[in-house]
Amino acid sequence: MVTGLLGSGTLMSQTPMLNILPFDTIMCTIDTIYVSIEISGMPGVWLKYVDPLGVSRDVNISSSTIVLPLTMPGTYVITQYGNAQGSVLDDPHEFVLYERVAPGFEVSGGGVYCSETDAIPVRIDFEGTAPFTFQYYDGGQEHEIQTTQDHITFPAVGSYDLQTNSIRDASGCTIYKNQPASFQLVQLPVPEIIGEDELCEQETAEYRPGTAQAIPVWHLSSGGSYIEAYDSIGTFMRVVWSQPGTHRVSLQNTDQRCFSDTVTLDVVVHSLPEVLEMDTALCLEMEETLPVNLSPNSDTIHWLHTGGTEWSVVLDTAGIYMYRRVNSYGCSNLGYIQLGTNCTPELHVPDAFSPNGDGINDELLLFGLYSKLEFSIYSASGVRLFYAGKDDAPWEGTFEDKPVPVGVYYWKAVYYSHDGKGHVDSGAVTIIR
Repeated sequence: MVTGLLGSGTLMSQTPMLNILPFDTIMCTIDTIYVSIEISGMPGVWLKYVDPLGVSRDVNISSSTIVLPLTMPGTYVITQYGNAQGSVLDDPHEFVLYERVAPGFEVSGGGVYCSETDAIPVRIDFEGTAPFTFQYYDGGQEHEIQTTQDHITFPAVGSYDLQTNSIRDASGCTIYKNQPASFQLVQLPVPEIIGEDELCEQETAEYRPGTAQAIPVWHLSSGGSYIEAYDSIGTFMRVVWSQPGTHRVSLQNTDQRCFSDTVTLDVVVHSLPEVLEMDTALCLEMEETLPVNLSPNSDTIHWLHTGGTEWSVVLDTAGIYMYRRVNSYGCSNLGYIQLGTNCTPELHVPDAFSPNGDGINDELLLFGLYSKLEFSIYSASGVRLFYAGKDDAPWEGTFEDKPVPVGVYYWKAVYYSHDGKGHVDSGAVTIIR
């Protein structure tokens, strides 16, 4: 014990006093309790204590208050303590830290879903003693839920981004845990197909989605060929209908994660009326006139050289006679009759055409009298862009299914008479759009 002066020269013992705050208290499982031990008298205090495991510990500090950070529940015994003026030995003081189990929670569910049937919402399962107070953030806004249930489930609709914050249960213990949890139910709008549902063979039609909120995915069951194209409005499908019948266009929306329901459009494609093909060659070598009788039905006929609409005509001059035949669906086809006098092979190639899809002069139509034909189109650099025989379809101004630029292209033809004699010709044709 340290002694000092009191009054006028009397030597007195100065006994330090001990004050513990808090004395007996409750701690949560993962808490740290700070116990303040104040020792009176001069600063420079010290103490010895034994923890709940029986381990003896010494603490020295220059001030008059010792703060112990304690994480272990149980009974603590201060066995010795003192200050710079005196000490108390073997004067035990006990205090107790009572443990309470801290609450907790687990997050499950959430994610991105394409179907409400498959969607698993965010669920928070609580651990501890009810009632619970749960705090979280949604879009930066703090929310608090109080419940006696052992879990909460967020709705399985729309989208939300959560951030957990804390949980407190009946023990009064609060645990802080930041954990993200998000949910999104993608509900793409069902598209609408805008386009013609009735047309004629060999016609071209464009089909567009009724909404531009997602990426369209097109499908064509049969009946023709198509390409997907883009313009200032969006993505669309361009179809060349080459087969008569009823065909189906299908469309889905996608955001590259989910697909909408499929919408369909049935398209009826009518056949073109039958006409005499371009190689129908007649000869006036032996006769002065030649009657031509077409097979009448409900179609209409329009002769381009006279404007007449009769089914039978009498031809008396060599040349090429063209007529247009239109059926009850409005589908038209062009027929040809080639009439010659000496029946020597002839080939006539137009010097220009305009393949712009308007149905007028869209193809490079060849005229003449020949039994066999080999016809080629070349670019200015010598690349062959097109080849056709006598019975093949005419050139539509494309190369590898893509339109060629406007400009001048060059053709070469080998055509034969009925006796097998061949003739070679060449020239140029201009594409105008």
